[in-house]
Amino acid sequence: MNFSKTKNPYFEIDYSDKLVFYDEDPHFEVDSSFRFIKLTNKTLSDSICEVYGIENLPCILFYGQKIYQNEDYQSRISEIESKKNVILNRRIKDILNSGKIVLFMKGSIEEPYCRFSKRLVEILKTLDVDLDNVVYYDVLMNDEMREQIKETNQWPTFPQLFINREFIGGYDIVCELQETNQLEKLIK
Repeated sequence: MNFSKTKNPYFEIDYSDKLVFYDEDPHFEVDSSFRFIKLTNKTLSDSICEVYGIENLPCILFYGQKIYQNEDYQSRISEIESKKNVILNRRIKDILNSGKIVLFMKGSIEEPYCRFSKRLVEILKTLDVDLDNVVYYDVLMNDEMREQIKETNQWPTFPQLFINREFIGGYDIVCELQETNQLEKLIK
């Protein structure tokens, strides 16, 4: 998973938990929360299928699990839905393990959406942090993940900064750590 639009041309797909990929007729009856993506271009279709390990179309990608047309897809959806929190927690852990500095924020490193996310990115810049090496997750792209991150980290607001998989805090705590030069020590 790469949630950066500058590093992943399919970044929006990685934020989505309910997708149906198809080339002709999807033949799936699912609720309106699913995104349907028609893959008519062969190059695009081959690329997406390779990136996400899809063997044939149509295919449902539901919380990262592939469901094909020849399966009892309604019962598979119910089965996966019952494990949703475990799947989302695993995704959070995977994100935290993907880099030294991880930022759950509103917007992107390049375009922060709220003033607190923007200010936290500015703090990282003043400490000469290479922003290309900061892993970020835009919490506005997926409501379920946003709520799961709050619950898992027991912190109600964003941004949330992690260094070496350890929760450092939100904007106010990061500011306090910067003022006492402790943030720089944690980053180095």
